[in-house]
Amino acid sequence: DRLLIRQIFLRSPLHECTQMTMPTAWRCFASMNGSIEFAPVPAETLSLWDESVLAVDTFDYLFVWSGKATLHQKHDPLRKACISFLLDRSKLRFPSPKLHVLIEGDPMSRKLTTRLVPSNGDPHEEQI
Repeated sequence: DRLLIRQIFLRSPLHECTQMTMPTAWRCFASMNGSIEFAPVPAETLSLWDESVLAVDTFDYLFVWSGKATLHQKHDPLRKACISFLLDRSKLRFPSPKLHVLIEGDPMSRKLTTRLVPSNGDPHEEQI
């Protein structure tokens, strides 16, 4: 997988290379009029709030992340909207990215947090 992504990176246009190196994230929420909206948020670990549903695109993976306060069924339309948003955004991408639907505390959510900027960890000078 790494070799394939590396070859794609070296042969891709600039906007796709930027997408590979800088993940994009959106917070999904229901607006006052009842429609579902997406607001861009920083692709950092501090964006993982308990009461948010996030859609994250890291080029080779698509993540829908739900905080613990959003596990009720009334938030299912938000998760479905995130899935369709991400799939529509990546429909022409090769190779097709893998979709992961995660909840806070799920061991697989580590795959997402390793791809985000560690904004709540050690100070920069203490990081390795």
